[in-house]
Order: sequence, then C-alpha cells, then structure tokens
Amino acid sequence: MKAEQKILADASTLIDAAAEHFVSVARASIAKRGVFFVALAGGSTPKGLYQKLAMSPFVEQVDWSRVHLFFGDERCVAPTHDDSNFKMARLAMIDHIPVPAENVHRVPTESGDAAVVAVITPKRLSRS
Repeated sequence: MKAEQKILADASTLIDAAAEHFVSVARASIAKRGVFFVALAGGSTPKGLYQKLAMSPFVEQVDWSRVHLFFGDERCVAPTHDDSNFKMARLAMIDHIPVPAENVHRVPTESGDAAVVAVITPKRLSRS
C-alpha cells in the first residue's frame, strides 16, 4: 500500500483534514470490528487535532464508548506534570469527550524510571 501525500494550505486546514480522517477511520473501524484502537502522539504537534476532535461537529461523529486511547510515547514524569504527553492530551481532548475512563490507557510513568515503566504489565489506569 502506497502512502498518500497531501499538501495543505496551512496548519488550520491540516487540523481540519486530520480530524475528518480520524472520524472516518474511527467510524469504519467501529462498523467493521465494533471498536477503534488509536495510539495518540505526544508533544505540541497533535494538540490542535485533539482540541478539534473535542469540538462540534467532530465529537458527535464518533461513538467514543467504542474508542480505546493509547499513548505512542510518554515522558517519565507524573501524569500531572507539565511535560506529560498524557496531561496535554487530557486537557486538550480527553476531558472533553465522552470516552469511558476505562478506555484510556496511559503509560504508568509515576516511578520516573523508564526501565521500570517498560516492564510494567499494562493495566487500566485512572485519568488522573
């Protein structure tokens, strides 16, 4: 499968297109498998997308009860730390969408030790 490339006019157009694509893929996955698993990126780049997904009309277009959020990367800081990718995603989107808490799978970074975090068995954690 060849990757599709698009050149868009500006960041706002990119965010709108990414939100439309997210909704389309989420709806197709839910229709086919009954669930949508997505790994969220960290850092400042995806923040605008997360904020857009939490707003109308996008938030109403996804059955968030069937969405599971994972994190593709995370810093070894507390989930309340300003450097936490989880905190950014929570403030930008998670707190504003009707996704069940048990469907949010954050990286348990509380120990601050990446080697320890890497071997922890994944488990459902609270949003805090």
